[in-house]
Amino acid sequence: MRFSVRITGFGGQGVVTAGRILALTAMQRNPQLYVIYTPSYGFATRGGNAMSDVILDDKPINYPKVIKLDVLVALSKAAYTTSIDIVDEKGMVLADGSLVTNLTEHKGSIKTLSMELAKAAEGLGSSMYISTVVLGVLSRLLVGYLDPLALEETVLSYFPKRYNEQNKKALELGGSMIVAPVAKSQK
Repeated sequence: MRFSVRITGFGGQGVVTAGRILALTAMQRNPQLYVIYTPSYGFATRGGNAMSDVILDDKPINYPKVIKLDVLVALSKAAYTTSIDIVDEKGMVLADGSLVTNLTEHKGSIKTLSMELAKAAEGLGSSMYISTVVLGVLSRLLVGYLDPLALEETVLSYFPKRYNEQNKKALELGGSMIVAPVAKSQK
């Protein structure tokens, strides 16, 4: 049951942190699960390309690289363009609609959700909450893999306590974007 997620964008958006928290939460939820977390970023940590790959499997993972993505979270147009070709034909793309425009047609039945993730984070007072908003969305999309309560626990223990209230709000906001008609599906 190999399952692969890539969170990608540019440095400073928290994609590396979001991937790490996703991996930590998955391990917490199910200690028997095999998890690989691979961060990648350019020498320019702010503004350069950045991504996190998280692979989950119930069997030992023999090859630690992403073969096909089940979920792609794209927070920049360059990130989307670079990774869209390895999304499984039954996979899902979550794109920041304010930063990733003119989405291409996909082969297969790739489901695409376009949401204003960066704007939602800015509505909380700072764009630094975009990674936590993304995690909130993923907590609703990956119900079988990610426990929202375990995710909240991991987020609150990961960041300094002074950010707890805003991080809780960011998780809730991200989760509500799936339930509410804020998300629009594109084909």
